[in-house]
Order: sequence, then structure tokens, then C-alpha cells
Amino acid sequence: MFSRIVAFFNTTKESGAKLQENVAKAMAQRKIILQLFQDNPNKMFTGSMVQKETGYLIVSCRRVITLLNQQGEIVRVGKQLCPETNSNEYTYVYRAKNS
Repeated sequence: MFSRIVAFFNTTKESGAKLQENVAKAMAQRKIILQLFQDNPNKMFTGSMVQKETGYLIVSCRRVITLLNQQGEIVRVGKQLCPETNSNEYTYVYRAKNS
């Protein structure tokens, strides 16, 4: 049921209230990261940039970015050198919906 909304990988085999709490956190991260793209529709973001803006773990940012890209909410547009890691990262931009 949750997989359509948010990708949550229960790698620690949580259940009950703890699982619900973790799924809720993942859903909140998705909402906040999507809002970041929506608030800046012409700005390109990398995973590292999203991490700096939100304070979330980089793996959480990349998980949400991948999900949003798969769902068509954002579009991968290129690569950019990340100065902190000296490696290339994909850049993404918000895909505006036609009214």
C-alpha cells in the first residue's frame, strides 16, 4: 500500500508502531523534498544540495529523489561536480504540471 506513495525499505524488520513511525518519517521526507523542488521550479538540485537544505541523511535524500524521479515529479537533467566529495552527482529539476 505505501510503495506507491513512498519507498520505505524495512531493512531492520521493524513492525507495529515502530514501522508506522518509520513509514510516516519517510512520507514526511518525501513531502518536504518535493516542496523544495516546487518552491524552486527552475533550480537544479543534487542529492548533496537537498541534504544541505533539509538536514536529512544523504541516503534518505537520494531515496526520495529517486522515487520522485520515478513518479515523474522531478526530471534528471545532467551532472554536476560535488566539491565535498569530488565526484559527479546527477542534477534534478521540478517537472511543472500543465494546468
